Amino acid sequence: MRPGIAHPGRKLELAALLASERTRAEDAARVIENESRNVTFATRTSAAKWARRFRRVSRLASFLAGGVVVPEDVCSDGPGAEMEQAARRKNLKQLRVERLKRQNAADAERRDDSKRANVKLRSWVALDVAETTPESAPGHEPFDVAKALPPLAPLEKATHGAESDGKSGAEAPDAGDNLEEAPKEATDDANGDVAEEADPDASPVWAADVPSVRALMDARDVAWRDFTAACRDAYARHAAATARRVADEVAHRQVWDELVARAREGRAR
Repeated sequence: MRPGIAHPGRKLELAALLASERTRAEDAARVIENESRNVTFATRTSAAKWARRFRRVSRLASFLAGGVVVPEDVCSDGPGAEMEQAARRKNLKQLRVERLKRQNAADAERRDDSKRANVKLRSWVALDVAETTPESAPGHEPFDVAKALPPLAPLEKATHGAESDGKSGAEAPDAGDNLEEAPKEATDDANGDVAEEADPDASPVWAADVPSVRALMDARDVAWRDFTAACRDAYARHAAATARRVADEVAHRQVWDELVARAREGRAR
């Protein structure tokens, strides 16, 4: 802002400059909000698609793994059996994991397998696609760009520019209203798209209760935990990036308000 803008004869120029800055601030807020909403929607949609695909693949793999024979299916007996059992000793953390697995296995439902008399079918909990959404993160709070940004100062009315200033002042509330309504509509659309594309088959997985299937489902659970953690980390990093952009805009508006105050003080003198 040039120092000469404070001259009383350049009042119209100052008013036009303030109107231009107001338009820039509204556009910046709208761009930040739209980009943030689009990135969140893209991440949510991609994560839900991969989660449904992974759930379907793990279900099919459990059926195939039910007929695979692994060394754990064979009872260790004869010479050297004690040495093999000693080599399988686990630390405290591994023992806790094994105890949790045994508890889950004891609580799981079982039924007879019509094809194999000596094998039971066990139910495993199906993966929940909702765990890939940002709302599933503990302590999640939606970041509202419109609320994080400070309110814009009212435009200064010029003597010969009352019509233009009045028009700008009438249009400003509409822009603010759009900024408040846009996130709600986009969130509803995102949730609707994810719900429509969701796999209706979310029932528990029934597979043979044999070591090969148990190892497969354990690997599935580990991969799922890593994936959901990565999704939540992506949402957190995106929220931090949006917060940084909002902080930059807030700092710019603070500097701009100081410059405008100085210009008005110089004009008053």
